[in-house]
Amino acid sequence: MKLPSFANNVGVGGKIWLFWEDEFDFELIAMSDQAISGWFIKENKKILVTLVYASCFRAKRLELWDFLRGQNYGGSPCFVGGDFNIIRYDNEKIGGLLQASRAKRDFNECIQDCALMDIPCIGNKLSWCNGRRGGSRIWARLDRVMVNLMFSNLFGDVKLSYLPRTSSDHAPMLITLNRDREVCVCPFRFLRIWGSHDSFIPLVQEVWSSDINGCAMVRISRKLEVLKGVLRKWNNETFGQVEDEIKKLEGCMVELELNITNSYLEQRETKLINCKQEHLKWVHREEMLACQKSRIKWLTEGDANTKFFQASMRLKRKSKKIENMSLTDGTLLTSSDAMHEEAVQFFQELLMTSSVNWESDDMGLLEQVVSGSENDMLCAKPSLKEVKDALWSIPADSSPGPDGFAASFFMLT
Repeated sequence: MKLPSFANNVGVGGKIWLFWEDEFDFELIAMSDQAISGWFIKENKKILVTLVYASCFRAKRLELWDFLRGQNYGGSPCFVGGDFNIIRYDNEKIGGLLQASRAKRDFNECIQDCALMDIPCIGNKLSWCNGRRGGSRIWARLDRVMVNLMFSNLFGDVKLSYLPRTSSDHAPMLITLNRDREVCVCPFRFLRIWGSHDSFIPLVQEVWSSDINGCAMVRISRKLEVLKGVLRKWNNETFGQVEDEIKKLEGCMVELELNITNSYLEQRETKLINCKQEHLKWVHREEMLACQKSRIKWLTEGDANTKFFQASMRLKRKSKKIENMSLTDGTLLTSSDAMHEEAVQFFQELLMTSSVNWESDDMGLLEQVVSGSENDMLCAKPSLKEVKDALWSIPADSSPGPDGFAASFFMLT
């Protein structure tokens, strides 16, 4: 491997060496004994890169966190990676003593201040091992790569994997950047923003009043199936693109404010107030949509965190993507179709059972543990209040059932 271009921080007491191919240009902007930061440039496109080799001591790492805060990670695509010598969460370490919560809090606060997000890793999740045997062995995730929102938008599919360790106690990191996205059929999911529109309830009532034959559960299932198609079409016609609608209203507000400044009319002011109210309504819908899709429960609606929700949603999709499947016979599946067929076959074999012979002599070994009165109570038809209390106890944005309708749908209707 010939990489003649390089930079290092040896001159300031560091141990970081950076090599790159000649097709890239690198512009150094800052360095310390624990980090190197600079721009990688190719064809007028720039990415801010910060490479880290953190100290083992908390006091020295505090200097590194201040260095990272001093870099401008907001306006351009950037990633920060290396050996941070600290974990973020307790589940990132196996064996040994837990690291001090204060040191982890320092690290997490720095990440939040810099608006960085972890790249989900595939395969092994722990990057470092002390190499000892038995109960003295310790594993930890000390090495990681983090990116900002712009980097995540630029590269739709970013993968991080740890390569096998050889002479070092740290596993090398491999970051794969791929802008191609796999196209798949999106399943139906009920969106809470639909309930904020005045025509939603009448639309559901119209579908629900249609005549469908069958028992009660069959009628409910078929009506929900019909409602899916109706809601899909209604969503495209009524909501369309939420971002486009917000930009349209913002342009309308700017124009009305300019007209009022030039020539005041009461009708224009009334129209401006109505436009602002409509704009707030659409902004709230956008936030509801992003919050529901990301399912982040420690941030509440109203904090104007829509961009963060969207970025978290993308990273969540990446972390859940199955790259390959290893079978019991050692076969490795990599194609989506093969993994899908194997998953279907596995669960069919797992869930299909033979009929039970209730007349078997072995059934006499089972003792009766439920009394007759208890059995009557368990088999009794639940009251409407019990059904409602059970339904309302489910979080509104919990995972929906196979039909795509979450608990929030039934709460609204």
